[in-house]
Amino acid sequence: MDLGQIGSFGGKDYSAQPIVNRPVVFIHGNSDGALTDGSLYGTGWTKTIQYFMQQGYSTAELYATTWGNRNASWAYTRTHSCSVILRLRKFVEAVLQYTKVSKISVISHSMGVGVARKVLRGGTIEEPDGTSCDVGDSLRDKIEVFIGISGANYGMCQCGRGYGEGPPPYPTCNTKTGFWPGAVCSRVGNCSWYHNYCQNTSYSQILQEMNEDPHNEAEHIFAWWSHEDELIGNHDQVFGRPTSYVPFNNGTKVFTGLCSTKGCSNHMATKDGTVDFQYHLIVRREFIH
Repeated sequence: MDLGQIGSFGGKDYSAQPIVNRPVVFIHGNSDGALTDGSLYGTGWTKTIQYFMQQGYSTAELYATTWGNRNASWAYTRTHSCSVILRLRKFVEAVLQYTKVSKISVISHSMGVGVARKVLRGGTIEEPDGTSCDVGDSLRDKIEVFIGISGANYGMCQCGRGYGEGPPPYPTCNTKTGFWPGAVCSRVGNCSWYHNYCQNTSYSQILQEMNEDPHNEAEHIFAWWSHEDELIGNHDQVFGRPTSYVPFNNGTKVFTGLCSTKGCSNHMATKDGTVDFQYHLIVRREFIH
C-alpha cells in the first residue's frame, strides 16, 4: 500500500481466467520498482509489460513486485540479503501456485539479476554478521527461460577501486552478499583493466558460489549488456571479465547505440530498449544476433 499503484503488477481479472501464455516474473534492480515512477532510473517494467500485452499476454501472465523502498540514497546499503531473496522466493512460489502452471519464465535487470539467480538456485546465504538462511531447493525444473540484463555477476569495480586489501567501502560492496570484485592482485593491473588479472582471486561469496555451480537457473538462459553502461562502467569489465555475463548460458549479446536521446540512461535502456528482444527469447527460446 505504501507504494501505491506502481508497487506491483499481475493477477487474473476473474477467477476462471485461462492461462494461455507461460507466465513471466520480472525482478527489478537496485532502487527501481515494479512499474515506472517517472524518474530516469525508476522505469520499472512498464515498457516490457506494455509490449507483452500488445502481443497478447494478459495480466494473469505477467507478474512484478517491488522489493525495495525505491529511495536511491539507500542504494549503497542494499545487498543480496536473506530478507530480499526470501521475499522474492515467496513471490515466485506464489506465482507458480496461483497460476497452477508447471513452468514460468523470469526476466531480471541490474542488481535483480544476482538476486533472481539466488532465488531460483536456492541454497544457503551467509550474511556479513554471521547469520544465515536457507532459501530452499532449486527451482530450475520450474523455470523455462531466465534472462539477465546488465547484472553484476562478478562484482563491481566501484566496490574495489582504490581499496586494495582493505575493507569494502559500502555495505553493498561487502564480501559475503555484496558486489566485492576481489582485491587487486597485480601491480600492473587493476579491476577496470581489460586483461585477465586476478581471475583466480576470490570475490563476493554469494556471486562466486553461483558462478561456479553448473546447476544453473533455467532450461534456457540468456544475458546481455552494453559497453556504454554508465552505472557499471569500464566497458562492463571486472578484472578482464564482462560482469554482466551469466555463466552456463545459451547466448549473450552486447548492445550498442541504445541511448541516443539527451538524458537517457544506457543502463536502463538495456531493459527498456530491448522489449522486443525479451519477447522473442521468452516465446522462441532461441538466441538471435
